[in-house]
Amino acid sequence: MEQGKQGQQRQQGQAGIEVFPSFYRKEGVCYDRLTKVLDFFQAPELIAWKVKTGQKEIRRIQSKALKMGTLVHGLIHEEFKEGAIRIMKSVPKEVLNCLTAYKAWKVDWTPKIKSMEQTHFDELDRVGCTYDMELEDTLVELKTSKYIDKKYWIQLAVNNEVSRLRKPYVAVLRLDKEMGLYDYQRQLAKFEWLDVFDAMLKVYRFMKPDRFEGQDKTEREQDEHSRDNTGG
Repeated sequence: MEQGKQGQQRQQGQAGIEVFPSFYRKEGVCYDRLTKVLDFFQAPELIAWKVKTGQKEIRRIQSKALKMGTLVHGLIHEEFKEGAIRIMKSVPKEVLNCLTAYKAWKVDWTPKIKSMEQTHFDELDRVGCTYDMELEDTLVELKTSKYIDKKYWIQLAVNNEVSRLRKPYVAVLRLDKEMGLYDYQRQLAKFEWLDVFDAMLKVYRFMKPDRFEGQDKTEREQDEHSRDNTGG
């Protein structure tokens, strides 16, 4: 991994796409990450828990959850590409429970998976997003959280639109890391969820106007053009 400005770790995603914690960069142009926009808005009870818990413990919990979720996604994606999952001895029990839940879902629903982990960009609104799983008529979001957050439906709606898949249904597949069970909720895609995201995006950008800090090529070109015109 390399370090970008702001101390953000940079990873290479799909060809030509750089992935930062809070944004994507493609051909020098920065795009807000859908998940980062949604994470900016937190429920009051979550904020209260953070105040009570303390920053150090929160960072530990969030880091562990992120690593586990990333590992679960990676193993499921590996099965899709390779036809099998290679499980190391060091894999945590919580991850094994999630995989048990995933296998049970596949047995019960016999899904026909068409694609996974594809990143797409809205060139007009400058937003990038990556969907988890495409089925025949459904776009699915995989989660290892304790409950299904309402924001997941917004995430699905934006992914469904930006990817231009426009599936009639969207679903959340929550894999329980404690019990090894799954919760699969599926419903018709709703256009009003896109309106909610538009409002969230405006607030996010208003509150974080300097989120790219000179990393966007178009902003640098505008600055250079301005200096040229003023002789600066």
